[in-house]
Amino acid sequence: MSVFHTRLLRISQVNGEAVYSVQSFDFNPAHAWEEIASLRVSLAERRYHFSPGEIWKRERILPPSLYALPEAEQRVQFEKLWRPRGFSSGAYSRNVHTWATSFIERLDLPARWPEVFFVGGQRTANKTIEPTR
Repeated sequence: MSVFHTRLLRISQVNGEAVYSVQSFDFNPAHAWEEIASLRVSLAERRYHFSPGEIWKRERILPPSLYALPEAEQRVQFEKLWRPRGFSSGAYSRNVHTWATSFIERLDLPARWPEVFFVGGQRTANKTIEPTR
């Protein structure tokens, strides 16, 4: 698989903290968006908490926290802890980590991210949709 379709949909927000549904359509034959994990982002604490869903666990997707480490340490951790247990899907994890840390840096909790994967963007699931004007 060369494209990793991942998006975040905010399901709640209180003050400077939001909970997101982490979604993908890569794991079902209907190509329907489904929750694969959840993510809590706290601007006040300047951190995020990730909870893998059943699909994330079944597919043996790496934890996003791996990408908080320096690259050399990422490789060491992957080779020692994750590869021997059959983990290999890192693009989903990198997306989640990158997005969560960028929200914290920008002090922004968008309702959905990235916009391109929502109606009005260029691509949603397996359909191309033109932006509304």
